[in-house]
Amino acid sequence: MSYLFSFTSKDVFNAVFAYFCVSALMVSPTTSANVLSLSIIGPLVIILSGFLMVKFGPRWLYSVSYSCEIIALCGFYVLFATKPSSMVILLFAFGFLYNFGLAILQFVPWNVYPLIPDLDEIVTKQHREGIYAGVMTFVRKSTVAVATVCVGYFLDMGGYVEGSIHQTTGAQNTIAAVLIGGTGILLLVALLEAQTFHLNKRTHGIVRDELNRLRAGGDKNSADPKTKNVIENLTGYKWENVWEDEQFGKKHVIK
Repeated sequence: MSYLFSFTSKDVFNAVFAYFCVSALMVSPTTSANVLSLSIIGPLVIILSGFLMVKFGPRWLYSVSYSCEIIALCGFYVLFATKPSSMVILLFAFGFLYNFGLAILQFVPWNVYPLIPDLDEIVTKQHREGIYAGVMTFVRKSTVAVATVCVGYFLDMGGYVEGSIHQTTGAQNTIAAVLIGGTGILLLVALLEAQTFHLNKRTHGIVRDELNRLRAGGDKNSADPKTKNVIENLTGYKWENVWEDEQFGKKHVIK
């Protein structure tokens, strides 16, 4: 869910940011493009994120990412509401913060993904990396289309006149609401969802050790309580409903 909401927020932001800069903040299209070009910091942030992932885990990185973006959105709102004389400088500052969070946002899901099939296997006895990769790609393609359509719909409803730099106050408010409110709500939901994400290097190590023991023919009932609790917490299934001999046709009981 964090992946779905956070990447949709990115699509909404990208679809409306140029309109926000040009029609709501009244800065040049070049300035808008230059702010978006701050995504060039991505490779450096990704290198940093790799170290932070190992040290603090995905949940911490998710929280940092979404928090940075939400703070940046609040900054964009202040610029829209106050129109300060230092508009361009502050726009770049908040744009830098947003792109810093965005780079982490794009790093975490695809680095968490390789850990997910192990959770699937300990529940179903099947290792299905391809299915998960396919679902993630399908969701990504779908959210781009949905976000673009929704942004266009709301801008039309708000009175946006295509091709005109000067928009009515109502259209400007709509643009700001879509950028700040739409993106912000999606990020907030992703942030709240991320707090329930307990998969990290330590917990995945416990899962891997138990998987190796079970694959080698170990007795499921001899697992220690700590391992059972971790696996139940990560998968959402009770211990008696994981690694069953007959998976199909049986109803799993969710905790």
